[in-house]
Amino acid sequence: MKPTSSVLLYHAKAMRQWSTYHCGHHHPFSRHGARLIPRRKFSHSDSNNVRATKSEPGSARSEKMPVTWVGLAIMAVTGTGLAYFYQVEKERMQQQALGKVTSYGKPALGGPWTLVDFTGRPVTDADFRGEFLLLYFGFTHCPDICPSELVKVGKILDSLDREPNLPVVRPVFISVDPDRDNVGQLRHYAQGALPEDSKLSAILI
Repeated sequence: MKPTSSVLLYHAKAMRQWSTYHCGHHHPFSRHGARLIPRRKFSHSDSNNVRATKSEPGSARSEKMPVTWVGLAIMAVTGTGLAYFYQVEKERMQQQALGKVTSYGKPALGGPWTLVDFTGRPVTDADFRGEFLLLYFGFTHCPDICPSELVKVGKILDSLDREPNLPVVRPVFISVDPDRDNVGQLRHYAQGALPEDSKLSAILI
């Protein structure tokens, strides 16, 4: 055998012994054979991608516009303008709605007048001239509100009578339902329905 081949055999035998010693006797998973775990190679482009990914949240935050006094002022001016426009438009629509209302005739305010009391006697404004009047507008077919309110009127008149320095106040009941409140109905209301202390001596149609 040549010296070179013997040297190779010696090295091969030494390698087998080394692998048997290190892998067979001391390594815990040598029975299943050696497992090679591939290493991932990172290139320069991968590192750049990692840096870009980590920097994205910061860049997104930097792109957000912070709230400034100028922005708040613009919002306030815009809101005030919208509120003013809404108010003006509302008033304009109300004026248009009022313009569509049709009125007939004019109210007869003031001037001479003539009514009829519960006895059928005509009564004019001249009969009450120079006196203080307490006018109550109601109707005899009012079962709840009118009687209770007339009691209040009577109490007010009683309190006024206890003041000697005050002028006499004359109560007058004026019906707002002349179609049903005729002379007979007014007489019945004055004699029976009205409280005795109501002091409503003049009931008119």
